[in-house]
Amino acid sequence: MNAIEYMIEFEEDGLHLYDALACDSTDAEMRTTFNLLADSQRRHLTELLELRDRLGPGLENSTLVERATHVTNGFRLLLESRDINRELKDDPDAVSHIMTSEENYIKMLEGMAKSEPIEEVRTLLGRMGEEEREHLETIVNIYDFVKAPHNFLEWGEFSNLHPL
Repeated sequence: MNAIEYMIEFEEDGLHLYDALACDSTDAEMRTTFNLLADSQRRHLTELLELRDRLGPGLENSTLVERATHVTNGFRLLLESRDINRELKDDPDAVSHIMTSEENYIKMLEGMAKSEPIEEVRTLLGRMGEEEREHLETIVNIYDFVKAPHNFLEWGEFSNLHPL
């Protein structure tokens, strides 16, 4: 399997997870968060599909990527576990679990990039790791944006004698 196909599978799993959590969530704020994450994931997936089409079928298969396909990624683990899915749909910290899955995936991509013997695939894995870091930053920004109304400072000097 080539690296781009592997990456596309990972992104599709993430998109399915976000869509499932958005549909199942009873909290409007969480539903909005998951819908924004799904939209971001769709854009990222579209970029990968365009990259695959630009590079064409000439990309070499990698034995490291082939081995990685046998390891279940974090998104697929969350998708396949009904208990976890039920817990995540209304968990305010669900996005942090998702960010942990993304961080683990980035570490794996970087490790594969360092160990890959084929120069072309090594460059591609490094590039995909950088793109995943940027996508993780987007996820963090979305989460911060949605949580911003709940963050405030309460100062005594401004006559906040009673808690809000």
